[in-house]
Amino acid sequence: MSIRRKLFGAALGLVGIVGVTSCSNGSENNTIYYSYFKGAARSAITQVADELGYIKEEGIKLEYVNIGFNEAFAALKKNSNELDILSTGFPQHLSAIARGEDLRIIAGTASEGGALFTSTDKYNTFLDFNNYNNIKIGMKADEQAWIIGRQYIKENYPNIDFSTIEEKIYDTPLLAAQAAAKGDIDVAFISDSAMASYESGIPNLKRLYWTGELVPNYVCCRETTTPAKIEQKRDAFVKLERARIKAWEYIENEDNRQDVLEKVAHFTGQTTTYVDNYLFHTASKLSADPNKKGIIQYYNSAAEIGFFGNADLSKVHIENNIDTTIYKDALDSLIKENPNSQYLKDKLALYNTQNL
Repeated sequence: MSIRRKLFGAALGLVGIVGVTSCSNGSENNTIYYSYFKGAARSAITQVADELGYIKEEGIKLEYVNIGFNEAFAALKKNSNELDILSTGFPQHLSAIARGEDLRIIAGTASEGGALFTSTDKYNTFLDFNNYNNIKIGMKADEQAWIIGRQYIKENYPNIDFSTIEEKIYDTPLLAAQAAAKGDIDVAFISDSAMASYESGIPNLKRLYWTGELVPNYVCCRETTTPAKIEQKRDAFVKLERARIKAWEYIENEDNRQDVLEKVAHFTGQTTTYVDNYLFHTASKLSADPNKKGIIQYYNSAAEIGFFGNADLSKVHIENNIDTTIYKDALDSLIKENPNSQYLKDKLALYNTQNL
């Protein structure tokens, strides 16, 4: 039975745990309960690692859990087998940490992913950030593109007075994009898997910048767990990251592009056209590196604009909620096995740049 059939056979609306028989080792400490939103290609590195058999080769097993953010944090807090690693999202992870949840961010899933849009008649005006005083901007409530974009503007355009900018919150990124096209707002800050089609599908809408053009490799989805889970399953987590790094290399080799599309399409139940657009024709980039510096930068930027509400941030030291050693141990072990691999040397250089 395919993974897709197993997933879609689960009862809709329930938090389903879907098994993938990846190895013969029945030890619970070698089984990782890993979040996966049905049909989503965001965790493509893990999906490719599974489809290629890299996870099985490492002697571990993934059980995929279709679970929402609130339920995920509750499950992690209980230290049960409901969930070991939350693999998608990021603002939600930081909000939970700000509320006092004892979480650990251990690796990356993806980076970047946002864009700025305006109407075609305002395009030339808002290409220049010097014109961002006294404007209206729109976004959904937890918009990463605004957190990152605002920090970029603050650091590079000191003449901008953010107190003059009116922020409008929309229920969805699509509504923000439509508002920008109609002129109800001046600029929409958007992170959305469908936004690649916005410019062609919404009349009078034009993209200003990918947010990654402003801040390259800014953090997006991360893998998050707890200290208790790390104590119980650290060896399995390291093996998972080994498999994911190998899959990352496979994905980044353009000679493998068609096979990657087919494998992710098989896993998710999506078409190869959808997967191609999602993975390779939007602002998002796949990345397994934890990027500790990027996490800290993002947290500080979010805290500055009051993203965490009334949370007592005096008790939060975000660097204590980041554990890069699992990823680094996985990378080091692969380098030891493949000392001449230029790819792995490059990933070590990236790790040193983004985490030390």
